[in-house]
Amino acid sequence: MATGLIVQAERRIPPKDFQTEVRGFLDIDHILETAVIRLNEPAQELQEIISTLICEITASESQKYRQINTVWPSDTNSKSGVKADQETIPERMQAWDISFESTTVCNSWAVFFCTLECVTRSRVAIARLAQPSHCGPNMEKLQLVFLVATPIIEKSTKSAMETARSFSTLLMDDGLCTELIYACDEQSFKESMRTAAIIKASKESELRFLNGNRAQRLGAPYRPFTGLREDFARRLAVYKSDWLDGMISSFKTQKLNSFSGFRDLQSISKVCSTVFFLLGAIMPTSIAYGMLNDEHTTGLISVQKVIIGQAIGGIFFAVFGGQPMLILSTTAPLSIYIHVIFNIAQSTGWPFYKLYTCVGLWCQVFLILAAIFQAADLLKFTRRSTEEMFSLFIAAELTFEAIKSMVQAYSSNYEGCFENSFQGNCLPDAALLFILLVLLTCWMSVSIDRFRTSTVLSKGIRNLIADYAVPLAMIAAAAISRLLFFNVPKKIFALYDTADFHLTSFWSLSPYAHITCFFLAVPLAVLFFVDQLLVTKTVDNKQNKLAKGSAHHWDLLIVAVLNIFLSLFSLPWMHAALPSSFLHLRSLADVEEQLSDGRVQQVDDSKQSFSIAKPREVRVSLLLAHLLIIPIYILALPLISEYVPNALFYGLFLFMAVSSLDCNQFFHRIILIFTEQRAYPPTSYIRHIPQRIVHAFTILELVQLAILLVIGLSPLYYISMLFPLAIALFVPIRLLILPKLFKTSHLELIDGQH
Repeated sequence: MATGLIVQAERRIPPKDFQTEVRGFLDIDHILETAVIRLNEPAQELQEIISTLICEITASESQKYRQINTVWPSDTNSKSGVKADQETIPERMQAWDISFESTTVCNSWAVFFCTLECVTRSRVAIARLAQPSHCGPNMEKLQLVFLVATPIIEKSTKSAMETARSFSTLLMDDGLCTELIYACDEQSFKESMRTAAIIKASKESELRFLNGNRAQRLGAPYRPFTGLREDFARRLAVYKSDWLDGMISSFKTQKLNSFSGFRDLQSISKVCSTVFFLLGAIMPTSIAYGMLNDEHTTGLISVQKVIIGQAIGGIFFAVFGGQPMLILSTTAPLSIYIHVIFNIAQSTGWPFYKLYTCVGLWCQVFLILAAIFQAADLLKFTRRSTEEMFSLFIAAELTFEAIKSMVQAYSSNYEGCFENSFQGNCLPDAALLFILLVLLTCWMSVSIDRFRTSTVLSKGIRNLIADYAVPLAMIAAAAISRLLFFNVPKKIFALYDTADFHLTSFWSLSPYAHITCFFLAVPLAVLFFVDQLLVTKTVDNKQNKLAKGSAHHWDLLIVAVLNIFLSLFSLPWMHAALPSSFLHLRSLADVEEQLSDGRVQQVDDSKQSFSIAKPREVRVSLLLAHLLIIPIYILALPLISEYVPNALFYGLFLFMAVSSLDCNQFFHRIILIFTEQRAYPPTSYIRHIPQRIVHAFTILELVQLAILLVIGLSPLYYISMLFPLAIALFVPIRLLILPKLFKTSHLELIDGQH
């Protein structure tokens, strides 16, 4: 027969503000000194774990040991045969996150708290389980268990709940939780928590600013250089750790101003693998864009120039850039604009290199002014639709170039195969092989990249293979081409004997040419500005859990300075690029995959099958990868040209287009138009927005994308040069016109901040 009743209720309380609530830091600093920490606890039953922690606390007290019987809401029958002097009912505190779909509770840690008659001061005991364990509802992957115990008579600011709130606030940082899980000893465990508390107490407002919630300086006067100064100070404070974090996990406390570190073999392994991963991703992409520019400029911007520019830009940005996760590269939109400048040079008779340099210099002047006057703050007006539409435009441009290359290969090799044809080649095998290699490279790259979501082999091996999807696919396709079709002629990219770069005397252009360059630089500056900041915004997304902060204004300035040099020496321009920047972040980070029935499943509406658990914000990988480009350029480029046909690089274009669609919600909504309703995924916007509204919004986006494609792919250069302005124009359309056509709540669900 039952002996009593238990009332259990949930209530939501705010996290503790360590900057304004002084007890937050004091709780951690004072109580942590006497904390009991049990690493790699083998116990699996939650009641057993809590009982052990209570025993640890009471045993360490100077008073005589007293047996405490814990009573649980789910199990009121005590397993102990000893009658307790007092019944202790620990309460539980966890982090929660609310979304449009549901409320999610963090199930990897829990802070229990209670009052004990036998303790004379606040105490904490911590158990880190050897493996994540299922310990009940909302504790399916529990690995960190904290127990806070306070005296029965204690003032409100030192109560058990307030002390538990201090510890829980720290544990809301996923990066800290990961550090605690991998801490090698008790000292490292405590040092991690103490460092996190110091940062919370002294820099909490600054960290909010760093993580994308830029402070609204209401009433403060607007001053040029403010954004640059803040970005520089912010990144300078962590510049040393940007280099050391890749090799040493360091803890630096302001209180003692001391430094202690230990070797982190996992970080070293991550950095080394990322260097070769970046090298395998950057080199093929650079060659592919070099071929595209070579075609658009008849060899004036060649593969060699693109590779040299990539090496210079990567090394420069690794040393002086703000956000080390960004990878700079020339891109398809930049190639379009270079083609525009080439066409103008051809039609006017002005020297291409001089025109190119002059336009580039004016563009960088505009970017420097944008950095000085904090134009990057306009990024807050962009929405998910702008990012995804631009991404889909790039994918369409890459697909267009791949298809155009196949059509040209087919037509040029079949010119002499028809009756009454007295010129041209008749090489049907060469045409078919070109098309085969393009499609084969794309298919193998996609298949290897998606190998990470399979159930074959272990997670580490799958990720290792998938990370090298592009070089593995290209090596395999090149081997097939070389071994099976050795007697079929193949087109390879050209290498030139002329100087790879030289200083351009742009000042000798006529005044009219300089004026033309000024106006040509305006759309180009818009393109640089939009593309650079959209990529930065993607990398700095709060879901990536970067803690050191972004540097939008500083990065814009560094990109402008770099491109001044590139313009002067007629090297291809570059800015932050996707997907290489995000892949760099993912390769360095510890990621968590979501499993269901043994298979990797998507995490959320983004269609990602992983979430970032612990990012590593380092510069070492970026610097080493670009330094290695130099010996490859000197020693291996002729061999690459000989053994790797052009078709493989156009296959890479197709792969880049296909891979960018996985996380593009706009593309998924286009597919929904042709999908049976019963097969719709249970995403938030599908659940809360009528179907006709979703399709209407998607169709409007399709119209905008069609306009962008017509302008960007137009054969008339005076039209195609306007596509950056069209992209910028879509931002006020989204903010001013679409709210009049759709409900604000619907727009926030389907097209909120990303």
